[in-house]
Amino acid sequence: MVGIRSHQQVFYALLFSQSAATMQVVADSPKYLGAELGMLGVLHTWGRQLIYHPHVHYVVAGAGLSSDQLRWVPLKDPGYFLPQQVLARRFRYRDSEEGNWHCLSVSAEEFLQRFLQHVLPCGFQRVRYYGWWSAPVKARWERILALLDWRVSLVPKPAPAPPPLCRHCQQPMLWVRHLPRAPP
Repeated sequence: MVGIRSHQQVFYALLFSQSAATMQVVADSPKYLGAELGMLGVLHTWGRQLIYHPHVHYVVAGAGLSSDQLRWVPLKDPGYFLPQQVLARRFRYRDSEEGNWHCLSVSAEEFLQRFLQHVLPCGFQRVRYYGWWSAPVKARWERILALLDWRVSLVPKPAPAPPPLCRHCQQPMLWVRHLPRAPP
């Protein structure tokens, strides 16, 4: 973990890219889904006890876009997505040993040390999009909307309220700035 902490920018980027690629490779298999996923990844750097434990949580659509981009592929079984055993073999994964809740008391110094170790490098993005949710593939997103026969409802926006009129010249007033009230 010492090497990870001193090279966070590189390690976190690898953690994102490799975990997303792992899920995509498994989802590409016709045995499981046979389609491209759309994913949103969120980096967490701590566990329940605020101990340094970098990992990524994903929100993944329950369907995908076929490789020829001509079909929207639903899950084969709505109660089953991707096999955890296959994902675990492809990417270093460790399940919690017990599901029980525990209380942990730590000193103020220990709490601050545990908490501050999770401050990310300057400019690092904690949330990232992959697959057909990513920004560079807008055409795929439009294709998915077409496959789902989804249309934007054309509800007109209400017209903005007209600006108040000056009581002297009857011309529209312009907002210049807000003047704070003096203390009472």
